[in-house]
Amino acid sequence: MHKTGSSAIQETLRRNTALLEARDICFPDFGQRWGGANHSLLAFLALARKGDWIAQKYLGKRALAQLPAIKARAAETLAETLQKPARGTLIISGEEISRIGEFGVSRLAEMLYRDFDRVQVVAYVRPPADWISSMVCGQVKRGRSLSTIYARQNLDHGYRRRLQPFVDIFGRDFTVVRYQRQRLHRQCVVADFLRVAGFDDDLYDALDKSRIKANAGLSAAAVQRLDRLNTWMERLRFHPSLAQAVARLAASRPGSAKPGYRLPAEVERLLLPGMEADWRWIESLVDAAEAESRAESG
Repeated sequence: MHKTGSSAIQETLRRNTALLEARDICFPDFGQRWGGANHSLLAFLALARKGDWIAQKYLGKRALAQLPAIKARAAETLAETLQKPARGTLIISGEEISRIGEFGVSRLAEMLYRDFDRVQVVAYVRPPADWISSMVCGQVKRGRSLSTIYARQNLDHGYRRRLQPFVDIFGRDFTVVRYQRQRLHRQCVVADFLRVAGFDDDLYDALDKSRIKANAGLSAAAVQRLDRLNTWMERLRFHPSLAQAVARLAASRPGSAKPGYRLPAEVERLLLPGMEADWRWIESLVDAAEAESRAESG
């Protein structure tokens, strides 16, 4: 899911495709048209019942007129990719795959089990307050004021709505949910993902990780400064692309990229209670998986 280090996983694997292929691991790059190493767009268009919002987001409004043909081509491309690996492991990764719904997950399972004996679903999630804080930092960098973010953004992450179909269709034994960076293997999402996928640490150690950078957070002072700037640009009706460029430039100011922003207490009181039940469900999945792991090792 979003804001969990998925871009780091995707970019690290993309930069190491030759090494991966030598170990019978296929991580496809679908090219710029389909989102490259982030498989969200292709998978969503190929699998989900509807795809208008994601097509407009990634391909523009003109794509809506050709949506049926685009979805058909996406399905063909995905099917061809799934059939390629004669042996070894295929890795598909994308944040928006968590949104494909029961219909999309059923189609995904049907396609995968035609060519693979075992399927492992790995979902990375962040606790609600942590996720919203990270989302806010990302949005202010894109030129949006805090008032606009809280008014327009869907701040209910819908953990259970997104992940329940994967648990129901692939089964609990094949669905792994991970969260909290300090509990990740080597406190690194890339190393953790590879370990969960069944690979030894020697693969992670061999990867070229030199040019991979995590998205930087923002300090509380930087968020406040950007909020004032973005509010001013919204009042003057700056073009969104210009506002984003100005905000990103301001966010690059020395000292800004220091993690530290946390939601104000009044915002937490407003937003978090509605997400508590979903988060308890996530914790129950994690606790059950850890209990099973201890039982197997003991």
